[in-house]
Amino acid sequence: MPVALRDLLLDPSLRLRLRAGASALERVVRCVAVTELADPTPWMTGGELVLTTGLRQRTAGAQSAFVERMATAGASGIGFGIGLSHPAVPRATVVEAERLGVAVLEVPYETPFIAINQLVVERVSAEDHSRQRRLVEQHDLLAEALLSGDGLVGLLRALRRTTGCEVAVVDRHGVLLAGVPQRAARLAAAVGAGAGGAGAGGAGAGGAGAGWAGAGGAGAGGAAGPGLAASGLAAPGLAASGLAAPGLAGSGLAAPDSAAIGLVDRDSPICLPVPVDGIVVAHLCLRSIGDAADVLPFAVRLVGLELARRQSLLAGRRELVGQVLQDIVRDVIEPATAERRLEAFGLDPKRAHRVILGCLAPGDAGRPPDAGAQDGGLGGAPGGKMDGQQDDQRLARLPWSTGSRPGGAEPVLTAVVGRYLVAVLPQAKPAQEVAPQLAGLLSAVDRRAAVGIGGSYRGVDGLRWSYLEAQAALGRGPGVHQGDPLNLPRLLLSNPDLPLRQLGAEVLRPLTEFDAAHRGELVATLHGYLTADCSVQAVADQLCVHRNTVRYRLDQIERLTGRSLGSMQDRVQLWLALLACGEQHEQGQQGQQRGQREHGR
Repeated sequence: MPVALRDLLLDPSLRLRLRAGASALERVVRCVAVTELADPTPWMTGGELVLTTGLRQRTAGAQSAFVERMATAGASGIGFGIGLSHPAVPRATVVEAERLGVAVLEVPYETPFIAINQLVVERVSAEDHSRQRRLVEQHDLLAEALLSGDGLVGLLRALRRTTGCEVAVVDRHGVLLAGVPQRAARLAAAVGAGAGGAGAGGAGAGGAGAGWAGAGGAGAGGAAGPGLAASGLAAPGLAASGLAAPGLAGSGLAAPDSAAIGLVDRDSPICLPVPVDGIVVAHLCLRSIGDAADVLPFAVRLVGLELARRQSLLAGRRELVGQVLQDIVRDVIEPATAERRLEAFGLDPKRAHRVILGCLAPGDAGRPPDAGAQDGGLGGAPGGKMDGQQDDQRLARLPWSTGSRPGGAEPVLTAVVGRYLVAVLPQAKPAQEVAPQLAGLLSAVDRRAAVGIGGSYRGVDGLRWSYLEAQAALGRGPGVHQGDPLNLPRLLLSNPDLPLRQLGAEVLRPLTEFDAAHRGELVATLHGYLTADCSVQAVADQLCVHRNTVRYRLDQIERLTGRSLGSMQDRVQLWLALLACGEQHEQGQQGQQRGQREHGR
């Protein structure tokens, strides 16, 4: 037990007597300070038993002022030595101490100040040693529980015995990963209710649930996802201590220390962030801290260790599933073999499934995996091989799921294929539920993240079609996009083994070189002409030019490319070239904007 003023008063060897402040005898003495200064407060930090003989306290005013300064500085009490400067404790000191509630102990001449200091040091050292021993025992208990084979549940059972309160671990979406006792599952419901409707990149000041005090959390732009970050389930004062849920991810937050946890009321509920690789993946929630403030940082680290282990398993699983999906998309695996490999991961290929793709920076994301390494024409992939490898590593370890229950399979099968994080959903799982979660997760790493949603189809071929639809949707830029039904041109362009981009660039090279040299709009005119079903008038209206100008440009296109726009075969080749090079949207918009500006003049 910590040493209190009452313990010193009751020690017969010190022969101390109480002169004032009986109500303050339970104050803890952190250390002893001996001073004869009139104002020692600049060197005080609180909790000191201040010993003095009153050498500079010759007047009643000086005596009262000294007591007031001690009260303001947070001293645990005053020990006044008699027989040197004063024959007894001055009356002004006693009166002021009674008024301010400061304990004053009379120290007889026969008791040296060093004896009091030695006793306090011994008691404090013994208490510190006892606390450290208990802490080591608690650490061993928690570590053994985690390694016992029961994993997260075993750890929480041991923590429950230590704290005596409900404990739970919820992931960043408010899904319960483990809770002890069983009724701790209500914490997950409280998290979900507090989330309000906050989506990725949003903020919520939702009310607290199940008796939890609300702190009103807010997500950091683009990083907050639905769930605990917006639920306001942190205790009052938690935000000030830096322990409030910081939003989804990616803050580089370290595990909290006991000093910060100690700032929270011991009877208040608390949610502590659990970081893995610098990203907050879950929260450890307790109904109250009690006397467990010292052990909680270690508990948070153990929870992070267990979740990191699960994440490593998940990353390996994603890689294996990704290899199967990549073979399916490339059509280099027999359907029967693909079905057996998918069934090994719990996916029934005979049922309808939907593919959702996410990538960190869309750019050329609507292109096939690894296509950037082959491209030598227009719009090459941003970054290079090293960027792609870094994306793969980040995607593989993203905390998309840590399992719906301890040891359970992940709710949504995920994989990494090239630059893409892939989620395969059964038809019964709503894409509108999963896609925003995936977008919020990726946005915590890169605000330019994009998510594409494919259609729902049966069989191995259906997975390929859905994948390609989702891949095409990524080309629309950041955000969540629903893919259009697959068509033959898109199917051709999705094949990374065909050099369509290079061929397309070569077909359009005379036009792009002419446009670059003469600030022309031949590519924009070609795109408008083909998309308007070869209507000269429609292209003229779109580009805000005369019909004769359009006809002149079409003649130039035929002359430069050596292809006839009256031939269906040549028109198909030109259209595929536009699609392959990705020029149609950008050049068409630029040409239309220039035409409108010229028309305005």
